[in-house]
Amino acid sequence: MVVRFVSPDPDAYPASDAEESYLPSFPAELLERHGARVLKPADGMVVAGWPSERSSRYLPTVYRTNVLLMPSDAWNDGSTRTGIEAVLREMGLQAFTSRGEFRPPDAPVALALALRAGASARIIDAWEVLQRLREASTRDRATLDPAMVRRFSLDHLMFTGVGLTGVPWDVTGLGERVSGGRAGGRSRIPVSLPGPAPARPALSRRPTVLVPDSGTGSHPWLDVYDPSQGGKFRDEFIVVAPDIQAAILENEKLLASTAPTEFLVGHRDGPMTTDALIGEVAADAGHGTFIAGVIRQAAPRAKVLAVRIVHTDGVAYLSDTLLMLHKALDRVRAAQKKNGDPELMIDVISFSIGYFEEWPTAAKYTSQLAEVVGKLTERGVVVVAAAGNNATSREFFPAALSTRLQGKGPRVIGVGALNPDGSKALFSNEGAYVSCWADGVCVVSTHPTDIDGSETPDHHAPALGRKGFDPDCFSSGFAIWDGTSFAAPQAASAVLNALMAVADEEKTRFTTCTRGATRKRAEAALDLLR
Repeated sequence: MVVRFVSPDPDAYPASDAEESYLPSFPAELLERHGARVLKPADGMVVAGWPSERSSRYLPTVYRTNVLLMPSDAWNDGSTRTGIEAVLREMGLQAFTSRGEFRPPDAPVALALALRAGASARIIDAWEVLQRLREASTRDRATLDPAMVRRFSLDHLMFTGVGLTGVPWDVTGLGERVSGGRAGGRSRIPVSLPGPAPARPALSRRPTVLVPDSGTGSHPWLDVYDPSQGGKFRDEFIVVAPDIQAAILENEKLLASTAPTEFLVGHRDGPMTTDALIGEVAADAGHGTFIAGVIRQAAPRAKVLAVRIVHTDGVAYLSDTLLMLHKALDRVRAAQKKNGDPELMIDVISFSIGYFEEWPTAAKYTSQLAEVVGKLTERGVVVVAAAGNNATSREFFPAALSTRLQGKGPRVIGVGALNPDGSKALFSNEGAYVSCWADGVCVVSTHPTDIDGSETPDHHAPALGRKGFDPDCFSSGFAIWDGTSFAAPQAASAVLNALMAVADEEKTRFTTCTRGATRKRAEAALDLLR
């Protein structure tokens, strides 16, 4: 395993119009599936004075058309809510919110936008609503504070970059130059791996890495503990969080009332395919299992907290991600309070998803994503995030949060991908926000054993038990795959191992989880790696 921490020079990555305007080509099928639209700033509504930075402009992004995200303090403020509802009323719109049964009090509120009864026909567009709210905040005697409105957000589509339809689709525009030329020009193929799973020596508390991804799949190396099923915890490698999954499902049921929404029910990875009539393996089926396997090999003494947030077509919703992070923050707070339970602690978060922000300057400091990530890092949680697979220097969030001015706590780590020879992978994004490079090409890891797509060997002699290579039968339980998605958990594993080394030296054994102790341990671990 190669993990290399660096101190990038911002001047080495001068901004260009071509790079800033970059956005992958999202297929219409995928946009329709998730009720989304591509923002093209040249064609969209803008308001004078926004963005507020001189020489700044909006950049392309992709977002859900019927959803707007509000900070909870904004929505709970009577004057601000009145101002929001007045703008919606002027536009002939109304907003629905969930009961919040599973939502933490300080988590953002998702507004599901819909036409008011009796209103004239119109296209519902969250971007237009956001611009109208910004415009209203600039009026004399406005009830909306511009500083508050600056924190309002679109519900961006986040993606892994592995592939975004469930059928072959090139996210980089580089064709098979990025794949290494393996069987059929594929990025993912089944392989066999000799030998047993790495041993897991006992610890008084195992460091926990939160992996928000496509969920868990069947594999003998990856035993899973589900608290909702009862039974005693037996030191399983993966623990799931039914409370977080319930919050995500509640959010998606709300949003489905006004826009196409794919439900994530439970922690199990699936479905295997996005097109049952064709039966090809979905682009990101097994993605979370593969990441868990990377950590199982590279940091076997750790524990994975797996949250299913990515659909098997490679898409996640920012609203789900923010909700998940606030639930994670609640766990950290509970672990760090006096007489708290150390087993609730989250030491590292490993992101293999991200998105391109239309207003990156604001996103680093005032966005709801930056706020909750900042609260986590202030408590000593190390956040590791993939840089993306688009061969661009455009900032990819949350990895791009690594360059913001930092308060207390460890910096976010943005991770690019290396080839096996140590060179930078052609597909990897690169910029001043990439502070770490790790193996991300021809990575071998676990894959759900029950995934077998519709493709077949080119030759088959059943009477003799002979056949050609089956490119999408993963019954062996292992695969080779490429991506910064798999470089990020390698970097996260290095952090976990360094945390354990620091804990061993301090003889704390991770049982001390106060904010100060956790932050000190995280900084010491990162010093070992730099």
